[in-house]
Amino acid sequence: MERQNVLTKADAPEVTAVLSESGLRRMVGSAKIMRCQLEHLAKLAEQPNIHLHVAPFRCRAVAALAYPFIRFRVPAANANTPALEFVFVEQLTNGDYLDSPNEVEEYSVLWSGLLGAALDPVESRELLLFIAAEFE
Repeated sequence: MERQNVLTKADAPEVTAVLSESGLRRMVGSAKIMRCQLEHLAKLAEQPNIHLHVAPFRCRAVAALAYPFIRFRVPAANANTPALEFVFVEQLTNGDYLDSPNEVEEYSVLWSGLLGAALDPVESRELLLFIAAEFE
């Protein structure tokens, strides 16, 4: 539970995530567990520091949906140091951290396309709750 508090504490980090509708509908556990998890995500999405987007089935295909990755941006500690930007790419048996400017830029372009194709946070939250209700 301590890890969950990171997102809701006073100095919580800014988090933006894009989830695929297929991942939200894939049954993991019971219908009750699915409903509770989706309702929990919808509740988290109410936090001002959490920006949750859903890439619905109807959105145009975006290459980023096929490549799970996490893009990190750590603000600069002071005016004399640059922000730290890197990407974590998931693979079947391990993951890689990419920090070269070219690689980070490529994933930044993928990220922009993904955000452009996904629903906005309000529509995403509504879809989360709609899907959760289907697990009644």
